[in-house]
Amino acid sequence: MGWPVLNYSGSEEETLENVRSSVCADVGVVLLEPVHWQTGERMSSSLISQIGMIAHENEALLVVDETNTGCGATGEGFWAYDGSQADYVSFGKRTQVTGFFSAMGPDGITLGGSEHDVTLLGEIKKQIDADQLIERVARVGNALGI
Repeated sequence: MGWPVLNYSGSEEETLENVRSSVCADVGVVLLEPVHWQTGERMSSSLISQIGMIAHENEALLVVDETNTGCGATGEGFWAYDGSQADYVSFGKRTQVTGFFSAMGPDGITLGGSEHDVTLLGEIKKQIDADQLIERVARVGNALGI
């Protein structure tokens, strides 16, 4: 479709420079994956926040795709990204439900999706917290040296 596509090179400085040179008035949305599902390359929350600032300086939205990384898959939190600059966060697959959330609304966080999916996600989150699954993922990852 002719959209600019930037690959995360592992160098945060190079990635930021590529984003700065690609985001212009014609770009309405910067969409990224915090963890690239094919390579396992991971962007830090700091880098994602800096990309969000560049997007916002150019009046573009930042959308973070957590389709493959939700439900504590990284062992660092329920989501791979802390969400501080994201306008929208989409989720699916790993969360077993699909939808999005946004902190852009006047009433705080808005969770979007079917009513059933939103309810189911709440129950999944309760069970993850009750069984301390995120902490368990972190311990196993550390033991494996990941």
